[in-house]
Amino acid sequence: MIATGEPLQTAGVVADRALRTRSAAVKVLDCEARPLDPDAIPAEGARLSLVRDPRRPFVSGAVLLLDEAGGAVAELPALPVRMLAALLDNGCHVFALVAGSGPRLRVSIHLAPPV
Repeated sequence: MIATGEPLQTAGVVADRALRTRSAAVKVLDCEARPLDPDAIPAEGARLSLVRDPRRPFVSGAVLLLDEAGGAVAELPALPVRMLAALLDNGCHVFALVAGSGPRLRVSIHLAPPV
């Protein structure tokens, strides 16, 4: 390993990397998601992570949306997310931004370059 004289990564650098990842991402899909708890709907503009639903491992399109704390807040319908499920299975970086909240969340799905 070659020493470069640069300081170790700080929280600011990590936040900067997250901002660059978000700005380099490409929107690939707009869809609706079903909130898991109607009393805990994410706010518009919230960034959510996508993961395969561990409760339904044999459903090919089962994808959950997680908040920043890692709690499941919504699930995507199976039909539009089969492609996303395959991307997640292959290690792609995918995230969602809440475009509108209510009984049905409107989310935009983004494909991000690796960090």
